[in-house]
Amino acid sequence: MRRLLIVSIGLILAAQSAGILRAQGAQQAPARRPPRPVRDDDTLIVGTTTLKLGMPKDEVVRMLSAQYDLKSGLEPTQKVIEESIDVWADKQNLVATVHFDAKGTLEWASKLWTPDTSKHYSDGEIGRVIFTLWAALPTGVGCRMIALKSQDYTGQPYTQSQVAHVIRDAHIECGHKRITFTTLTSKGDESLNITEEIDSKSILDRP
Repeated sequence: MRRLLIVSIGLILAAQSAGILRAQGAQQAPARRPPRPVRDDDTLIVGTTTLKLGMPKDEVVRMLSAQYDLKSGLEPTQKVIEESIDVWADKQNLVATVHFDAKGTLEWASKLWTPDTSKHYSDGEIGRVIFTLWAALPTGVGCRMIALKSQDYTGQPYTQSQVAHVIRDAHIECGHKRITFTTLTSKGDESLNITEEIDSKSILDRP
């Protein structure tokens, strides 16, 4: 009887030890990260419309005009091989701009994440925009950073005191997707515009 009790206790302890080891092994096993969703570099969402490079102009206009006011930058008698259309939510909020090539297909589109031109966005608002854009960067393509600067002058000779305004652009290009931060310094005032773009060309290949 005593020997049977000792054997039973040994079996119980062995079972408990095996359970503890299994639990420890489960805790130590590295958690598997969910696969990163595939995000294309040639699409841009504007409102309820998903734009894609190469879309025909008629389709783009039809889809955007269902939600926004569209205004062409061309005069009625003006003839050019390319065309841009501005997309407005109202008179003060420019939502996006779309650009078509000579064949009438979408070759560039830009969505403004700071559309209210009369507003100075807070640090928190800008931070949320940056977080959203970073999370939406395309997968499977390389990225590069590009910084550009331009100045306009009020007259000659060109001296620092005659600078009318300074534009600084910082671009992050990932394939055909681009995020642009533009700061404008003019008469002591500064503003920031943030855009998300799709483009058939690099910003360095644009005039």
